[in-house]
Amino acid sequence: MKLQRFEVESYMTLHENNCRYNLADTVAKSLTLKELLAYDKKDSLEDLMNLSLDYGAIEGSHELKKGILSLYQSGDDEEIAICHGGVNANELVLMTLLSTNDHILSFLPTYQQLYSFPESLGVEVDFIHLKEENEWKIDFEELEKNIRENTKMICLNLPNNPTGTTLDHEEMQQLIQICKKHDLYVLVDEIYRGLYQEESISDLYEKGIATSGLSKVLSTPGLRIGWIKTKDKELIRLINERRDYSIISSGPINDYLGALTLKYSK
Repeated sequence: MKLQRFEVESYMTLHENNCRYNLADTVAKSLTLKELLAYDKKDSLEDLMNLSLDYGAIEGSHELKKGILSLYQSGDDEEIAICHGGVNANELVLMTLLSTNDHILSFLPTYQQLYSFPESLGVEVDFIHLKEENEWKIDFEELEKNIRENTKMICLNLPNNPTGTTLDHEEMQQLIQICKKHDLYVLVDEIYRGLYQEESISDLYEKGIATSGLSKVLSTPGLRIGWIKTKDKELIRLINERRDYSIISSGPINDYLGALTLKYSK
């Protein structure tokens, strides 16, 4: 398993805490613990002090999942897997569904994890280039032409990172119809959803998989709470089994504070 250097993350590691002005940050100004607890009228600090520092709810508490589901149009607890941030959510989906000699389609430009990580698993990756002259929109005709017999998944993020483009309702339906026609999964990293991309693939398509987390729009990246949402409950079960090998749980403190963040997110 050979991974390409994660260029943007490596660059940020070197520079983001050693500069006067950070114009490259991708997170809304992070809340302090004091600011977060101030939203709650009851004594949340006392609740924190009384938390047992065991593993907590292994698959995430009902309160945390309830808060996540409030961001979507449909779903229940069995359609959510809790992860260590959005990056772990993407990783778990890709590892669970893909294997050597599978083929996926991704886009350029996009978040490097969505193609470099699958390549490290022996997955064949082809790219659909988003072009400035087309306002960085998906060329659906080109997308369908590149689907093969062994194509298993389409990977993208919405809003797109780094161009910021989205899909309107008609474009989303066009993507879904292509995926249905060829029986494909579609993984959508929705970490920036909430800025201006309203619809989630996980509400619209049975094989649609959405990943997200608290890091970007909700201003609490330090909690490292991410999630996977899909109508495919069997996939969530398989992901939870695989997750046992990596994070086990998110821990009771992060779970509690994550649920609190989501409670007051609207």
